[in-house]
Amino acid sequence: KAIDQYTLALRWHPEAQTYAERGAAYYARSQWNEALGDFNRALQAGPPPALAAQLQSYIGATRRQLGDRPGAIDSYQRALSQAPDLASGLFGQGLLNLDAGNGALALALFDRAIALQANWSAAYRGRCLAKLIKGDVSSAAADCAQAVRLNPNDDRAYVARARTALATSNFQAALSDLTLAISLSSGEPEPYYYRGLARRSLGDTPGTLQDFNQAIQLDSNYAPAYLQRAALHGTLGNPTAANDDYRRAAKLCLDRGRLDCYEAARAALGNAP
Repeated sequence: KAIDQYTLALRWHPEAQTYAERGAAYYARSQWNEALGDFNRALQAGPPPALAAQLQSYIGATRRQLGDRPGAIDSYQRALSQAPDLASGLFGQGLLNLDAGNGALALALFDRAIALQANWSAAYRGRCLAKLIKGDVSSAAADCAQAVRLNPNDDRAYVARARTALATSNFQAALSDLTLAISLSSGEPEPYYYRGLARRSLGDTPGTLQDFNQAIQLDSNYAPAYLQRAALHGTLGNPTAANDDYRRAAKLCLDRGRLDCYEAARAALGNAP
Protein backbone atom coordinates (compact mmCIF):
# COMPACT_ATOMS: atom_id res chain seq x y z
CA LYS A 1 0.00 0.00 0.00
CA ALA A 2 2.76 2.46 0.92
CA ILE A 3 4.57 1.79 -2.35
CA ASP A 4 1.38 2.44 -4.32
CA GLN A 5 0.92 5.71 -2.49
CA TYR A 6 4.49 6.78 -3.24
CA THR A 7 4.02 5.82 -6.89
CA LEU A 8 0.90 7.97 -7.10
CA ALA A 9 2.66 10.91 -5.47
CA LEU A 10 5.59 10.60 -7.88
CA ARG A 11 3.29 10.99 -10.87
CA TRP A 12 2.54 14.54 -9.74
CA HIS A 13 5.72 15.47 -7.89
CA PRO A 14 8.82 13.43 -8.87
CA GLU A 15 10.88 14.65 -5.93
CA ALA A 16 14.08 13.22 -4.49
CA GLN A 17 12.61 12.67 -1.02
CA THR A 18 9.67 10.68 -2.38
CA TYR A 19 11.91 8.49 -4.51
CA ALA A 20 14.10 7.93 -1.45
CA GLU A 21 11.12 6.93 0.67
CA ARG A 22 9.77 4.55 -1.96
CA GLY A 23 13.25 3.08 -2.30
CA ALA A 24 13.34 2.52 1.46
CA ALA A 25 9.96 0.77 1.25
CA TYR A 26 11.29 -1.51 -1.49
CA TYR A 27 14.43 -2.16 0.58
CA ALA A 28 12.31 -3.18 3.58
CA ARG A 29 10.64 -5.76 1.33
CA SER A 30 14.03 -7.08 0.09
CA GLN A 31 13.27 -5.82 -3.44
CA TRP A 32 16.86 -4.78 -3.97
CA ASN A 33 16.81 -3.86 -7.66
CA GLU A 34 13.69 -1.72 -7.28
CA ALA A 35 15.23 -0.01 -4.24
CA LEU A 36 18.47 0.68 -6.09
CA GLY A 37 16.58 2.18 -9.01
CA ASP A 38 14.68 4.56 -6.76
CA PHE A 39 17.74 5.63 -4.80
CA ASN A 40 19.51 6.44 -8.07
CA ARG A 41 16.46 8.37 -9.31
CA ALA A 42 16.48 10.34 -6.08
CA LEU A 43 20.11 11.29 -6.67
CA GLN A 44 19.35 12.36 -10.22
CA ALA A 45 16.54 14.60 -8.93
CA GLY A 46 19.09 16.92 -7.30
CA PRO A 47 18.61 16.36 -3.56
CA PRO A 48 20.09 18.67 -0.89
CA PRO A 49 23.60 17.67 0.30
CA ALA A 50 22.48 15.87 3.47
CA LEU A 51 20.02 13.70 1.56
CA ALA A 52 22.54 13.09 -1.22
CA ALA A 53 25.02 11.65 1.31
CA GLN A 54 22.31 9.50 2.89
CA LEU A 55 21.29 8.23 -0.54
CA GLN A 56 24.84 7.12 -1.26
CA SER A 57 24.73 5.19 2.01
CA TYR A 58 21.41 3.59 1.00
CA ILE A 59 22.91 2.66 -2.36
CA GLY A 60 25.89 1.11 -0.60
CA ALA A 61 23.60 -1.00 1.58
CA THR A 62 21.58 -2.12 -1.43
CA ARG A 63 24.65 -2.99 -3.48
CA ARG A 64 25.94 -5.05 -0.57
CA GLN A 65 22.67 -6.98 -0.52
CA LEU A 66 23.04 -7.57 -4.26
CA GLY A 67 26.54 -8.98 -3.74
CA ASP A 68 28.23 -6.00 -5.43
CA ARG A 69 31.02 -5.47 -2.91
CA PRO A 70 33.12 -3.05 -5.05
CA GLY A 71 30.00 -0.98 -5.75
CA ALA A 72 29.08 -0.94 -2.06
CA ILE A 73 32.60 0.19 -1.10
CA ASP A 74 32.45 3.00 -3.66
CA SER A 75 29.02 4.19 -2.51
CA TYR A 76 29.95 4.25 1.17
CA GLN A 77 33.14 6.13 0.37
CA ARG A 78 31.11 8.70 -1.56
CA ALA A 79 28.69 9.03 1.36
CA LEU A 80 31.46 9.62 3.89
CA SER A 81 33.36 12.01 1.63
CA GLN A 82 30.21 14.16 1.63
CA ALA A 83 29.36 13.64 5.32
CA PRO A 84 32.28 12.20 7.36
CA ASP A 85 30.09 11.74 10.46
CA LEU A 86 27.24 9.97 8.69
CA ALA A 87 26.39 7.12 11.08
CA SER A 88 24.82 4.93 8.40
CA GLY A 89 27.92 5.27 6.23
CA LEU A 90 30.21 4.26 9.09
CA PHE A 91 27.89 1.38 9.92
CA GLY A 92 27.87 0.21 6.30
CA GLN A 93 31.65 0.26 6.10
CA GLY A 94 31.70 -1.68 9.34
CA LEU A 95 29.50 -4.37 7.78
CA LEU A 96 31.78 -4.60 4.74
CA ASN A 97 34.75 -5.14 7.05
CA LEU A 98 32.80 -7.79 8.96
CA ASP A 99 32.14 -9.52 5.64
CA ALA A 100 35.89 -9.54 5.01
CA GLY A 101 36.70 -10.82 8.51
CA ASN A 102 38.43 -7.57 9.53
CA GLY A 103 37.20 -7.35 13.10
CA ALA A 104 39.54 -4.57 14.25
CA LEU A 105 38.57 -2.07 11.56
CA ALA A 106 34.89 -3.03 11.83
CA LEU A 107 35.05 -2.45 15.58
CA ALA A 108 36.48 1.06 15.13
CA LEU A 109 33.74 1.94 12.64
CA PHE A 110 30.93 0.62 14.85
CA ASP A 111 32.40 2.52 17.82
CA ARG A 112 32.12 5.74 15.79
CA ALA A 113 28.57 4.93 14.69
CA ILE A 114 27.51 4.28 18.30
CA ALA A 115 29.14 7.53 19.45
CA LEU A 116 26.91 9.33 16.95
CA GLN A 117 23.74 7.29 17.63
CA ALA A 118 23.92 5.80 21.10
CA ASN A 119 20.59 3.95 20.90
CA TRP A 120 21.04 2.29 17.51
CA SER A 121 20.41 -1.43 17.95
CA ALA A 122 22.01 -2.45 14.64
CA ALA A 123 25.29 -0.74 15.52
CA TYR A 124 25.52 -2.68 18.79
CA ARG A 125 24.75 -5.86 16.89
CA GLY A 126 27.54 -5.11 14.43
CA ARG A 127 29.98 -4.28 17.22
CA CYS A 128 29.03 -7.53 18.95
CA LEU A 129 30.06 -9.49 15.86
CA ALA A 130 33.27 -7.47 15.43
CA LYS A 131 34.25 -8.26 19.02
CA LEU A 132 33.38 -11.91 18.45
CA ILE A 133 35.79 -12.03 15.50
CA LYS A 134 38.48 -10.58 17.77
CA GLY A 135 37.76 -13.22 20.43
CA ASP A 136 36.31 -10.85 23.05
CA VAL A 137 33.28 -13.03 23.68
CA SER A 138 32.07 -11.59 27.00
CA SER A 139 32.12 -8.00 25.70
CA ALA A 140 30.48 -9.18 22.47
CA ALA A 141 27.68 -10.81 24.46
CA ALA A 142 27.08 -7.54 26.34
CA ASP A 143 26.72 -5.63 23.06
CA CYS A 144 24.34 -8.25 21.66
CA ALA A 145 22.25 -8.09 24.82
CA GLN A 146 22.06 -4.31 24.40
CA ALA A 147 21.00 -4.73 20.76
CA VAL A 148 18.15 -7.01 21.87
CA ARG A 149 17.10 -4.57 24.60
CA LEU A 150 17.00 -1.67 22.15
CA ASN A 151 15.07 -3.59 19.51
CA PRO A 152 13.44 -6.83 20.71
CA ASN A 153 11.98 -7.40 17.25
CA ASP A 154 15.32 -7.48 15.42
CA ASP A 155 15.82 -11.08 14.32
CA ARG A 156 19.47 -10.41 13.47
CA ALA A 157 20.17 -9.30 17.04
CA TYR A 158 19.04 -12.72 18.28
CA VAL A 159 21.20 -14.42 15.64
CA ALA A 160 24.21 -12.40 16.79
CA ARG A 161 23.53 -13.21 20.45
CA ALA A 162 23.17 -16.88 19.53
CA ARG A 163 26.61 -16.76 17.93
CA THR A 164 28.12 -15.60 21.24
CA ALA A 165 26.30 -18.50 22.92
CA LEU A 166 27.72 -20.94 20.37
CA ALA A 167 31.20 -19.54 21.05
CA THR A 168 30.83 -20.47 24.73
CA SER A 169 29.22 -23.89 23.98
CA ASN A 170 25.89 -22.74 25.40
CA PHE A 171 24.02 -24.61 22.70
CA GLN A 172 20.59 -24.63 24.31
CA ALA A 173 20.62 -20.84 24.70
CA ALA A 174 21.73 -20.51 21.08
CA LEU A 175 18.92 -22.83 19.95
CA SER A 176 16.35 -20.75 21.84
CA ASP A 177 17.56 -17.45 20.36
CA LEU A 178 17.71 -18.86 16.84
CA THR A 179 14.22 -20.32 17.00
CA LEU A 180 12.98 -16.91 18.12
CA ALA A 181 14.94 -15.25 15.29
CA ILE A 182 13.27 -17.56 12.77
CA SER A 183 9.84 -16.56 14.09
CA LEU A 184 10.77 -12.89 13.50
CA SER A 185 12.69 -13.32 10.27
CA SER A 186 11.44 -12.38 6.82
CA GLY A 187 13.13 -15.39 5.25
CA GLU A 188 16.88 -15.02 5.81
CA PRO A 189 19.12 -18.12 5.71
CA GLU A 190 21.34 -17.17 8.65
CA PRO A 191 19.04 -18.20 11.53
CA TYR A 192 18.55 -21.64 10.00
CA TYR A 193 22.27 -22.04 9.35
CA TYR A 194 23.29 -21.22 12.91
CA ARG A 195 20.43 -23.24 14.35
CA GLY A 196 21.77 -26.14 12.31
CA LEU A 197 25.12 -25.68 14.06
CA ALA A 198 23.43 -25.62 17.46
CA ARG A 199 21.38 -28.71 16.68
CA ARG A 200 24.43 -30.57 15.47
CA SER A 201 26.21 -29.82 18.74
CA LEU A 202 23.14 -31.07 20.63
CA GLY A 203 23.16 -34.34 18.65
CA ASP A 204 20.03 -33.63 16.57
CA THR A 205 21.22 -34.89 13.17
CA PRO A 206 17.82 -34.84 11.37
CA GLY A 207 17.13 -31.32 12.64
CA THR A 208 20.61 -30.22 11.58
CA LEU A 209 20.13 -31.46 8.02
CA GLN A 210 16.67 -29.90 7.86
CA ASP A 211 18.03 -26.50 8.89
CA PHE A 212 20.95 -26.56 6.43
CA ASN A 213 18.53 -27.56 3.67
CA GLN A 214 16.22 -24.69 4.59
CA ALA A 215 19.09 -22.17 4.60
CA ILE A 216 20.04 -23.27 1.07
CA GLN A 217 16.43 -23.20 -0.08
CA LEU A 218 16.17 -19.59 1.09
CA ASP A 219 19.47 -18.59 -0.54
CA SER A 220 20.99 -20.98 -3.06
CA ASN A 221 24.25 -18.98 -2.92
CA TYR A 222 24.76 -19.27 0.85
CA ALA A 223 28.18 -20.93 0.88
CA PRO A 224 28.52 -21.70 4.64
CA ALA A 225 25.44 -23.92 4.54
CA TYR A 226 26.89 -25.95 1.66
CA LEU A 227 30.14 -26.41 3.59
CA GLN A 228 28.42 -27.61 6.73
CA ARG A 229 25.90 -29.78 4.88
CA ALA A 230 28.78 -31.38 2.98
CA ALA A 231 30.49 -32.29 6.25
CA LEU A 232 27.23 -33.71 7.57
CA HIS A 233 26.72 -35.79 4.42
CA GLY A 234 30.23 -37.12 4.92
CA THR A 235 29.51 -38.29 8.45
CA LEU A 236 26.25 -39.87 7.25
CA GLY A 237 28.11 -41.90 4.63
CA ASN A 238 26.93 -39.96 1.58
CA PRO A 239 30.22 -39.09 -0.20
CA THR A 240 28.61 -38.14 -3.52
CA ALA A 241 26.28 -35.61 -1.89
CA ALA A 242 29.17 -34.35 0.26
CA ASN A 243 31.45 -33.77 -2.73
CA ASP A 244 28.69 -32.03 -4.67
CA ASP A 245 28.20 -29.61 -1.79
CA TYR A 246 31.94 -29.03 -1.37
CA ARG A 247 32.25 -28.19 -5.09
CA ARG A 248 29.35 -25.77 -4.88
CA ALA A 249 30.81 -24.14 -1.78
CA ALA A 250 34.25 -23.82 -3.40
CA LYS A 251 32.80 -22.03 -6.43
CA LEU A 252 30.69 -19.66 -4.34
CA CYS A 253 33.60 -18.82 -2.04
CA LEU A 254 35.96 -18.20 -4.95
CA ASP A 255 33.42 -15.98 -6.69
CA ARG A 256 33.21 -13.83 -3.54
CA GLY A 257 36.96 -13.70 -2.95
CA ARG A 258 36.73 -15.72 0.27
CA LEU A 259 39.93 -17.71 -0.11
CA ASP A 260 39.76 -19.22 3.39
CA CYS A 261 36.35 -20.71 2.63
CA TYR A 262 37.48 -21.81 -0.86
CA GLU A 263 40.59 -23.53 0.49
CA ALA A 264 38.57 -25.33 3.19
CA ALA A 265 36.19 -26.70 0.56
CA ARG A 266 39.01 -27.75 -1.76
CA ALA A 267 40.92 -29.40 1.09
CA ALA A 268 37.81 -31.38 2.05
CA LEU A 269 37.39 -32.50 -1.56
CA GLY A 270 40.94 -33.78 -1.68
CA ASN A 271 41.34 -36.03 -4.71
CA ALA A 272 37.63 -36.47 -5.31
CA PRO A 273 36.75 -36.56 -9.03
